[in-house]
Amino acid sequence: MTNSIVANSTLQLPEVQAVLERLHNLADANDKTIIQQVLSSGYDWKSASSEQNAATFREALLPISPDVGRFLYGVARSISAERIVEFGTSYGISTIYLAAAVRDLNSGLVIGSEMESSKVMQATENLATAELLPFVEIRAGDALETLRDLGGTIDLLFLDGWKKPLFRCFTASIQEPAIGYGHLSGRSRYCSRPTRTIFRLHSQPRQRLYLCYAANR
Repeated sequence: MTNSIVANSTLQLPEVQAVLERLHNLADANDKTIIQQVLSSGYDWKSASSEQNAATFREALLPISPDVGRFLYGVARSISAERIVEFGTSYGISTIYLAAAVRDLNSGLVIGSEMESSKVMQATENLATAELLPFVEIRAGDALETLRDLGGTIDLLFLDGWKKPLFRCFTASIQEPAIGYGHLSGRSRYCSRPTRTIFRLHSQPRQRLYLCYAANR
């Protein structure tokens, strides 16, 4: 189903494919070496703060795979997501997949968040090159602050950051009526309709342990 949706989509445009191919290749070529160098230095990322981790791994893309990207695109298209929130934008790879869905739906916005300022600049440049920047708003800084006011009900929430702030962000979002995220099961009392939530959790900075798609029913 996802392949059929992607076949005639924005993801097939040359400018989008060129940016995604460049970024995926860059991650494949550099991320493993960067992470090995950091960890071999004795750096303990598990006990470090999210600010320390963001700065230490600022040159690592830590991206989703192309298959997961296409899955994200398919989910956003299939639920006609108009407001998508992403925790952990990095270089903007996942953001491009989500923004492509918004473009093809002819309505909506992807609200990204990224703590590392250099990655905000890189993501902005990559989205502009892919001609998808008009469909994205990247908020720089601590997501617990930058994602407090999202302007309405969220249709899809993608959590793709360091685990400690990730769960704080998700917990805070559920407890804050103004944000309006849905729960993992059941119907949120804060939402007028169900919210789809996608998790990608890391056991190590470069590993995707699993992706769990949970849709409120």
